[in-house]
Amino acid sequence: MSKTQKIVLIIWALIIIAIFFLTRGLTAEQVVNYTPDNLYLCAMVMMVLFALKSLSVVIYSGILYSAIAVMFPPEIDFLICILGTVVAVTIPFFIGRRYGHEYIIKTREKYPKLNKVSHLVEKSNFLFVLALRLLNLPMDIESTYLGALHIRYPEYLLASIGGEIPLILICLGIFN
Repeated sequence: MSKTQKIVLIIWALIIIAIFFLTRGLTAEQVVNYTPDNLYLCAMVMMVLFALKSLSVVIYSGILYSAIAVMFPPEIDFLICILGTVVAVTIPFFIGRRYGHEYIIKTREKYPKLNKVSHLVEKSNFLFVLALRLLNLPMDIESTYLGALHIRYPEYLLASIGGEIPLILICLGIFN
């Protein structure tokens, strides 16, 4: 492991530890209470939270989707959720693409469900990503894994959004 990789790993670990202690018991209500009233600033804060979520399995995306449902009008809440999803799945994807082969092996050992759908990657990247999203593993782990597999980003992104839409609709439907 190079010096740069070690530094990145240490920074990542510190961010995850900080997120864990800062978000313990995080609720949608807390997110709503601590975000600005201005919709533009609020949207930016939510994108930062999705970026933090992408670096840690500690923050549950459903909390962020639910908070968006409360803070934004129905005309734009779905779009904000989709943009947040794009942020949350993109960062770990490119981390996986950069640092990933060993990660693939470790992830397959830790999550045997991955082996059940791994044959799909040969048939269709889109179907493979969508099937993986529907297995309901942590989004960040899936994204890093898929980046390490060098799945094409456009197919990955579309299937990732498609896999998140049911959760988004549930969270928006409950609070709208």
